[in-house]
Amino acid sequence: MGRSTNDKLLVLVVENHTEVREMLGNLVRTQGWEPLLAEGVTDAVAILRSRHVDAIIADWELDDGDGRSLLLVAGQMRKGPIPSVMVSSYASEELRRLAREAGAIDLLEKPFRMNDLTDALSQQLNLHSATA
Repeated sequence: MGRSTNDKLLVLVVENHTEVREMLGNLVRTQGWEPLLAEGVTDAVAILRSRHVDAIIADWELDDGDGRSLLLVAGQMRKGPIPSVMVSSYASEELRRLAREAGAIDLLEKPFRMNDLTDALSQQLNLHSATA
């Protein structure tokens, strides 16, 4: 299990809509990070078993589960939370609370500003690397 050969931060992007997944992957690349793309929970767990990811961007609603469950499983696999941001078309205070309880930094409502996503992850990744 390890990072990419160029030591870029690895960001797991979990989104069931192909266009959104690819757009988020491109956004991750613009930050100098390496995206690992997954269509759902099953794909994401397989990646988590083989790679050490630095952060997760996950949709709340996935075809084979939900992002909250994924974050809980990821935290158990890693024995601690992974910096994560969840996205959803139906954000509410209750969903935000549940996302945070699962370890997410925040839950952003689609459509969201790309800067909000990258700023939240950048801050957490910087904090995480400073304490690692």
